[in-house]
Amino acid sequence: MIISEVEIRFFHTLFCKDFSEWAQEYKFIAFIFVFFYGWSMLNSLLKYKVTDKYTIDTFLMGPTELRIIICIFLLLEIFIENSLLFLGFGGSVILLIVNTADLFILLKNGDIRDLAEKSKK
Repeated sequence: MIISEVEIRFFHTLFCKDFSEWAQEYKFIAFIFVFFYGWSMLNSLLKYKVTDKYTIDTFLMGPTELRIIICIFLLLEIFIENSLLFLGFGGSVILLIVNTADLFILLKNGDIRDLAEKSKK
């Protein structure tokens, strides 16, 4: 059986169009998730500079737990189509809340350190 060039172009256009739309949605969600993950790392570095204690865990979720959650998201995508979009968005919202709360705690610790350094002078 010989496949004609028209059939090849048709299937290529059909699958590439669907894939490109799918990839654009995932790019956006992935960018947001990576942004918030990077923000949590910046919070950890700032916390080290302010408190002189290096901790990478934010509340109950550290990097290992986050990687396990990402693996669960990827495994769920195999069984439930497009679940990665919703779980990635949900994870981004959770990271936003956790990072914001951690940032406020960090700012309070920074104020305490500033007052302690001013009182020494």
